[in-house]
Amino acid sequence: MRNWIKVPDSGLNFRICHEIRKFSHQSDDAGNVFNRGDCGSTSFIEAVKRRRPPGISAKEFTKRRDKLMGLLRNAPGKKFDQLLVCIAAGRTVYMADDVPYPFRQNSDFRYLCGLIEPNSLLLMHSPSPSEYRSHIFIPENTAERKLWHGAGVDPTSAQDIAGVDSVHYMSHLKDFLQLTAASLHNTSFGLWRDLGTEWLNPSIALPRTGMPASFALLNDFVAELRPMKGGAVLGNPAEHIHECRVVKSAAEVALMRHAANITGEAITVAMRSSRAGMREREVWALLEMESVLIGADGLAYPPVVATGLSATAIDYIKNTETLKSGDMIFVDCGCEVDGYCSDVSRAWPVSAGFTPSQTVLYEMVNDVRHQLLDHVKKLGNDYARYPSLEELHIRMWDLQSAKLKELKWIDRTADEKQARLEASKFCPHHIGHYLGMDVHDCKLVSRSRQLKEGMVFAVEPGIYINEDNDAVPEGFRGIGFRIEDTIWLGPNGPEVLTEACPSSTEAILAHRRGHVC
Repeated sequence: MRNWIKVPDSGLNFRICHEIRKFSHQSDDAGNVFNRGDCGSTSFIEAVKRRRPPGISAKEFTKRRDKLMGLLRNAPGKKFDQLLVCIAAGRTVYMADDVPYPFRQNSDFRYLCGLIEPNSLLLMHSPSPSEYRSHIFIPENTAERKLWHGAGVDPTSAQDIAGVDSVHYMSHLKDFLQLTAASLHNTSFGLWRDLGTEWLNPSIALPRTGMPASFALLNDFVAELRPMKGGAVLGNPAEHIHECRVVKSAAEVALMRHAANITGEAITVAMRSSRAGMREREVWALLEMESVLIGADGLAYPPVVATGLSATAIDYIKNTETLKSGDMIFVDCGCEVDGYCSDVSRAWPVSAGFTPSQTVLYEMVNDVRHQLLDHVKKLGNDYARYPSLEELHIRMWDLQSAKLKELKWIDRTADEKQARLEASKFCPHHIGHYLGMDVHDCKLVSRSRQLKEGMVFAVEPGIYINEDNDAVPEGFRGIGFRIEDTIWLGPNGPEVLTEACPSSTEAILAHRRGHVC
């Protein structure tokens, strides 16, 4: 059974075909495997929604705050009687007068309380080393706000979500700060605030009209505390928050696995449906539609949909070119589920098959990918032996340089250092990154850190050959792509969360054949 969608494009009509397909290779807790019927199948969509993980509980948010306060209390050289930690939510930002950008919450704020309400504050006050209390301040649900934007979260609902001690409207913030300031006299105290949030950073001079009134209050409070006897502004807690975030809980992994399955399905649909004459932007639209249709909250980032020469630009997101027979199409796409991201990259021919040059390059990159994944899998759950992402990156260079020597694209007599340098010219980006609430997650955790149980990371070997690169035969020029997978290091060893998304030439061609007009 097929569902055909007719799409007009500059006088060109083509059909996008959604065939019966499986959402993933995994069954639900009851052992049921859901099959995909036509794309409008209510039963399929509802089945996928039923499989959506429950999300993060208030109890887990509390544990996260407990862990963070323990880290801040034990930060070397930073011992104080009292601590105050300020984490601001993201602001509503406008692209034009009265036209906001789509809102995305500050990941650190959401990690600690789960709220997606903009212009809010999380304040954690520890009056002694053995206790602390968490308070959230949210914008008022005024009649005007309800009329124009709809009601925001109310204090009772916010407290149920976050599990904090109290939730108040912003009109109570001034009183809270005054009471807190009074309790800080004649004691040593330290203040942690998010330096990445401009209204909490005293080094950034913002006009009063550039920040919400509530944040101006907090900025004044910070300024008043700095000169007080016994006080110190300690800086940014983000490094400590990222230490918490880099190791994922079972609930987080469940959301990320679900997001990876959705993206794998969306890419598989694009793999079947793309054809010459389509614009890259239409493939983008198909990826987004399919992701949302089967349960994602939206895309995690603007996807790379690149064909022909566009694919030699590593982070190309214009997505304005037209797919042409004989070219490859490269897609780097991810979605979000309850604040957690997926990140998958695949490439396939616009025509029904790869050209000989495309086959050579694809098999080379895919073999490097397999060797890297196999290297990690063989370590099992012996995490004492695990490498860092930086070490995996060097291994990728070594594997790729060996293949480039076989092709005689780099000097076969080049020593290790020179071979790695030459390989980096064909793949300038890093082999991977941490993944979680942000696509490039936990930026303050070094990639030189040894990988350990609970981490989730991407592995993405690639190759990019500019059309002017005369070091390679002409037939290989103007081709670029990467193959990206996500790995979770679980208690029993690594799991490739993106394994269901087709990656071998055989699997890709099986999806392409019979679907290319």
